[in-house]
Amino acid sequence: MSALNKSYAALEHLKTNKLTILSKGSALNNDTVALEAEHKRGSIKKRHHVVLVEAIELIAQEVEKIFFRLHSRLKKLKIRPRQ
Repeated sequence: MSALNKSYAALEHLKTNKLTILSKGSALNNDTVALEAEHKRGSIKKRHHVVLVEAIELIAQEVEKIFFRLHSRLKKLKIRPRQ
């Protein structure tokens, strides 16, 4: 498997939280994708891997939106008065 394919597989692992190297719940960024793909931290650079970095940013935003929605739902459930 090529290094780029490993990086995309690592991105999918982070997206689904089914990690093989890092601990579950790790942040989704260039460094964690690199580490999950068994590369050095900082090896994914925007100038060399434009499409991969854009995919990481897009998926990180998507995951953040989902987390925010779940967090706000939890917050609403805790605020409701008891009946």
